[in-house]
Parts: sequence; structure tokens; C-alpha cells
Amino acid sequence: MAEFENFGWNVLTLGFMGTIVFTVFEAWGLYRQKKKIWSEESGKSVSVIMVAYTAALFTVMFIYGISVKKIAIVFNGGLLALMCVPILRGLWKFKGFSKLEKRMSVVLAAAVAVMPFVPFKDWFFLTLTFGNVFSLLAQPYEIWKNKDAGAVEIRLWLVFLTSTFFWVLYAFSVNDWVMKIISPAYGVINVLVIVLWLKYRR
Repeated sequence: MAEFENFGWNVLTLGFMGTIVFTVFEAWGLYRQKKKIWSEESGKSVSVIMVAYTAALFTVMFIYGISVKKIAIVFNGGLLALMCVPILRGLWKFKGFSKLEKRMSVVLAAAVAVMPFVPFKDWFFLTLTFGNVFSLLAQPYEIWKNKDAGAVEIRLWLVFLTSTFFWVLYAFSVNDWVMKIISPAYGVINVLVIVLWLKYRR
């Protein structure tokens, strides 16, 4: 494990510790999102596509982390995939899934099932992360379309934004080319969601 082999006062350790700490904060943010949906009995302005894709990607990330023996990636993917489940259940119950969203969920489930068996896990993960960029864009679009922040939990996105900084540090420290490409893109989308939430909040 690269994190333990190079543990000390360096950028790798800072990035590693930051990703672990903020994974816990991200889990808390996802819990807050789940609580908001269930307490308000509403999934308004929360993108089903974004949550479903994110849940699948976290699961694939968990499998990828095991294959490359990176603790931070395993911990982040495994914990956050679990935290997405009650959010999806709430969206199913209070908002419902369109035909497109149902079909996409089936495709995502198939991708997760295939991931352990593909030999080129890095390329497979990278392909899904690029797709996730477009799925994440569905969230700011949903807010803009409704002209209402709805049940979107802003604390989740603030945590996502802060966490992205440590993922950038970590990615460049361990020289993981997949994470080096995708982490900055996530940061830009996080900022966009926060800006639209501030504009259209109730």
C-alpha cells in the first residue's frame, strides 16, 4: 500500500489523511441529503440520474481501489456507495423514476457487475468517471430547470468541494492518472451546484 510505505510528513500523507477525513464528512453530507428527502417527503430538484450514477461509480471505485491497492480509494468508494442507497430509496418513494432513469439504473447495475471481471480496470473506471461528469451536470441542470434548489442539501456539496481539494493532492502524490484527470473536473461542477443553489434557494 503506497500510503503506508511513504507515510510521513509529505504531500502524499497529507492528501491521504485529508481524503480519509473528508470521506467521513462526505458520508455525513450524504446522510444529511437522505434526511432532507425523507423528512420533507420530497426529492424535488435532486437529480435521480446523478445519485444513481454516483452510487454505481462509488461501487466501481471500491473495486478499482482493491485492484490498485489504494486504501483511500477503497474506503471512499465503499463507504459512500452504502450511503447513497437510502437516498435512492427516498427518491424512488417520493419522486419516482422515469423510464429513462429506470433503464439507466439497469445499465449501471450491469456495469458494476462486470467491473470485477474486466482486466483493464483503470480504463473501465476512467470511462465511467467521464460519464459521471455528465451525470453530475444533471444536478445543476435540475436546479436551473426548476428555478428552485428544492431538497438539495447544500452541506453535501460544500463537503464535496472541500474534499475535491484533497483528492487532487492525493491523485498527484500517488501519480494515479485516472484521479488526476477527474478530480479537477468534479471541483468545477461542485462550484456550479453551489452557485445555482445560492441563486435559487428558497
